[in-house]
Amino acid sequence: MIVITPIHQSRIQQSLASISKNLLLAISLSICLFASQSAYSAVFFVGPGGDFETIQEAVIASTNTGQDDELRIVEGEFVEPVAIRRFSDFGELTLSGGWSPNFSEVIGKTTISGGNVDRVMDIVLTQGNALALVNLIIRDGAAETDAGIQGSVTDASLTIDQCEIVSNIAQGIRTEGGGISVNTRGSAFVEITNTLIADNQVICSGDVDCQVGGLKLLGNGEGTFQVLGSVIRNNRVEVVNGAGTIGGVELGSTNGGSIVFNDNRVLD
Repeated sequence: MIVITPIHQSRIQQSLASISKNLLLAISLSICLFASQSAYSAVFFVGPGGDFETIQEAVIASTNTGQDDELRIVEGEFVEPVAIRRFSDFGELTLSGGWSPNFSEVIGKTTISGGNVDRVMDIVLTQGNALALVNLIIRDGAAETDAGIQGSVTDASLTIDQCEIVSNIAQGIRTEGGGISVNTRGSAFVEITNTLIADNQVICSGDVDCQVGGLKLLGNGEGTFQVLGSVIRNNRVEVVNGAGTIGGVELGSTNGGSIVFNDNRVLD
């Protein structure tokens, strides 16, 4: 027979209360952790076997999550124009390339191509949104202006890291922007790091406004441009009649903006 004295009963009750308290705390912590992880980001897999076959489909889906989203894009080539429009507070979107077929690790880069018929990427960011392009090759864009990446950033953030912007051609009577062309307003932030901008071209059949084969960043407001650790080479302006200007880089900022251009190589 087991006899429980009042002292033992009190200790048992204390132990049970302590266990219940610790269990409740553990459950509460687990719920909080799960909630924070769920609210932090949604990850979409793009490519064969993934959530979406095309990058554009995944971009559209990301506007509906209300979270910070990452698109993991399988290594390979996607021939498609990509339009990114983020007008309200959708959070941060990251396009990350070079993923393995099971999306477990980065094994290379992903090429997004305009197929020599379309601008590759058209970006509009406003109201505190943020976009990051990582480990991508943007190539073979063709348009009358801004063949590789065309961007408009207002009070928002655009970062381009470890990318290659190559072999894009803008062609027209009065044209500009072979590789990257971004215009900003307000407190925009644009950063390009560890990126190759090469072999882009502007071909102009007119005699004015023919410029910027490689990189063009123009700001109006208290924004910031940073170009760091990148290589800009062999970007051209070809003019049939008249004279072209600025084959490689044009950076300009008004109304209190700042420009940082460090540790880059600009080559003919």
